[in-house]
Parts: sequence; structure tokens; C-alpha cells
Amino acid sequence: MKRFIGNVILAAIFVQYNSFTILAQDIVTSEEITFGSSVFILRSANKTQKKFAPQVTKVSKQNSTNRIRESVAYAKTPRKSEDALQNKRGNMNAQEQKASKEKASQDIAIAAQTFLEKGDFTTAIDYFLQATTLDPNNEEAKRGLSRAYTVKANHLLESKRYEEAISLYNQAISYDNQNAAAYVGLGESFEALGRKEEALSNYEKALSINPKLEDLYVPIASLYLEKGEVAKADRFISKASTKNSADTQYLRGLIYYKMDRYPDALAAFNETIKLDPNKAEAYYYQAETLDRLNQSDQALEAYRKAVQLKPDFLEAWFDLGVALYNRGDYQMAVDAYKKAIQLKPDYAEAYLNLANTFRKLKKYEEANSNYVLASNFIKNNADLYSEWGFCLAAVGKWNSAIEKLNLAVSMSPDAIDYANLGWVYYNSAQENLRNGQNEPARSKLA
Repeated sequence: MKRFIGNVILAAIFVQYNSFTILAQDIVTSEEITFGSSVFILRSANKTQKKFAPQVTKVSKQNSTNRIRESVAYAKTPRKSEDALQNKRGNMNAQEQKASKEKASQDIAIAAQTFLEKGDFTTAIDYFLQATTLDPNNEEAKRGLSRAYTVKANHLLESKRYEEAISLYNQAISYDNQNAAAYVGLGESFEALGRKEEALSNYEKALSINPKLEDLYVPIASLYLEKGEVAKADRFISKASTKNSADTQYLRGLIYYKMDRYPDALAAFNETIKLDPNKAEAYYYQAETLDRLNQSDQALEAYRKAVQLKPDFLEAWFDLGVALYNRGDYQMAVDAYKKAIQLKPDYAEAYLNLANTFRKLKKYEEANSNYVLASNFIKNNADLYSEWGFCLAAVGKWNSAIEKLNLAVSMSPDAIDYANLGWVYYNSAQENLRNGQNEPARSKLA
């Protein structure tokens, strides 16, 4: 009893004088606990649940970079007529006997260009190599060989053979270090391998060679955003074409969101949805932005649309659960959290939020089961053990409740935790007395 009285007095002093704000929903009355006496103060009952920390969702850049690679790779000097090429090929053997190696190199390079234009890049590479062997100073042959290597590398890139593509792009650059298309391909390959710094470096190199490659502004802005360099991302996206593109508008929205420019972000996400009504990520970030603008009803509908379009959208299911919980729709929140857990069975925060939601529904056994699962992943969280202790007490598991509340005190020894510990010791002792267990009762009240 001394311990209980001392703890309650201590709690009262701290609550009164040390800035604890105890709201009505924090206090659980004795009617809510079987055989309970006094009150239990829930540490976080007045708090809203936290949402999933939004991560930058990757922006599709394939169309932009494909257009660049295709347009730049085939850039060449004005071609000669097919008749002229046929005459040169027909007379090549005779000419080779008379002409210098330089002249032969030029003719072979012309033939190589023809093969390249017909899509036979393997033969084109062989011919260009012959041309450069005959005349190492044939710059046009070198540029042609660089283009041919780039085209072959593009095919490897499309087949997701990234390391092989990188090797060929580097060969292309060794013959022409101004080959912008090769740098673009390198950027794509490195990005696909998760080597973001190298991707960014090569995209920027391509843009420095050819400032007209405006389609590169989007992938560059996206990579800066992923790095957290939002100001640079904003600078590049502001240069991007203003033509209607769902990906560009979406990226603008992400950048504005990260800059806390929520009205601008919302406008961009709204425009994204107009251009691509099936883009689940746009609805998700629309919901996130609406939530920041305190438009919770509209946010809820946007979350629902996101999971409708993409049923395996983990973040959207979790944040839908949070939105439902925070508006008091606890049963629907349970359903959303269960879906998140189905998608990610080790999702600790989802287990914890689900446990707290069951507690709100007074389904204490279900709450306890989920606190067990959450505790497998979350350590040193006083709120978890305090709320778990309450739910254990609610079903009469007093000794287990004492254990959990002692853990809460060890993690956060404040007035609320001490008061709750006194509460559970007292009520556990009362149950012992009712059951004739006098010795355990005396030890708890001592």
C-alpha cells in the first residue's frame, strides 16, 4: 500500500506542476477494468497515430531517355546517295589497289554507315573497326564506330544486360567522347543498377555536351530529389518542358511536396491525375498533400482510390488505416492495417497500430496478441509496454501487466508510469485478497 500511495502522490505532484496535460480520454475508469480500482492513465491515448513516412516514389524516365538515345545515336554527317554507295562498293577492289589507306578507310566507313542504318550494327562495327585500323586518323570512322557501339549497347540495355551495356557505352565514348547518347545510356544503366551518383554524373555530362537534350531535365531532377537535394531538383524541373506529361507533373508535385509548398503540390498531383487517371501513386501523394492541408475527408477518398488502383500498395493501406483511426473509424482501420500486414508480415508499426486500434474497440485479447507481435520488432518503446500492460490488466492478467508496466517505467520513469505501476500493483493485490492469496497481496502492498 505504501508503494501505491507514494506513487499516486508523486504522480499527482508531477501532473499538477510539471506540464503533463491529462485529457479525459487518457483516463480509464474502474468500470472499464474487471475488479479495477482508481484510474489508469494511458500515455498516448490522446495522440493521433503516425503515418508512414512518405518516400520519394520513383518517376518513370524510360520514355524520355529512350527518345534521347534513339535521336542522338543516329546523328551523322549527310549521307551520300545509294547509287554513289553502290558504285563505290562495286569499284572498291580496284580502288583499293590504287588508293591510299586513307581513301580505303573512307570507303569502308561509308559502307559501315549503310549497314548501321539498316540495323546491322554487328557488321557495321566490323567495318568501322577495319576503317579505323586502315586510318587511325579517320575521325568520321571513329564517330561512326562510337555510334554503332552505342546502338548495340542500347539493345543490351533494353534486354536488362546492364553491365554489358556499360562496357559497350564506355567503348563508344573511347572513340568519341562527345557522344551524348552514350552518356545517356550509361546514365540509364547505372540508374537501373542503383548506382545513382554515376547515373546523375552521366546524365549531366550528356546535357553539357548537348544542352538541347531537354528531356534529361526530368531524370536529373528526379535523381536530385531522391538524393534529398530538393533545391537542385526544383531548378531542373523548372527547366523541363511545360507540355502536359503525367510523369513531369507528378515529379513537380513530389518536389513541391518536399518543399512544403502544399497548394502547388496539390495542383500538380491533380494535373497528374487528369493526364493519367490510373496512376495510384498520384492519388497517394494527393492524399498526403490534402492531409497536410487539413482536408481529411478528401484525403481519405484519395487513399481509397490509391489502394483500389493498386491493391498491393503497402504505404497507402497503412496510411489509410491511420486516417481512419484518427477519425474514429476503428473497425475500418483494423481492416486496413490487416491488409498492410498481409503485404508485409514483419511490419512492426502496423502491428502496433492494430493493437492500439483493438484497444480502442475494447477487444483486449486481440490487442494483446498484436502487442506481442509488435514487441518482436520494436524495442525500448515505453508507450507500447504501458498500453500493453493496460490491456493485460483489462483481461485480469495482473502479473503480466506488472511485468510490462515495470518495463515501461525502466524506459520512461515519469509520473504517469509510476502512477500506472502503483495502480496495477494495487488492483493485482486486491484480486489476490479476493482469492485468499494473502502473502502475494501483502508483498504487492508493502
